[in-house]
Amino acid sequence: MSLILSIWTVVAFLMFLAICLWAWSSANKNEFDAAAHIPFDEDDSMETPKENHHG
Repeated sequence: MSLILSIWTVVAFLMFLAICLWAWSSANKNEFDAAAHIPFDEDDSMETPKENHHG
């Protein structure tokens, strides 16, 4: 059982390292930059008409 847990620990650590390398690789920079700007892009379909109710 101890051997299985040790192997699983090594596999999980290698998967973590692979994900970190993928996240910080320069090949994905353009995709991540575009995704980072999504909240700041204007979306006209979400705007509600503003009405003036100042009596």
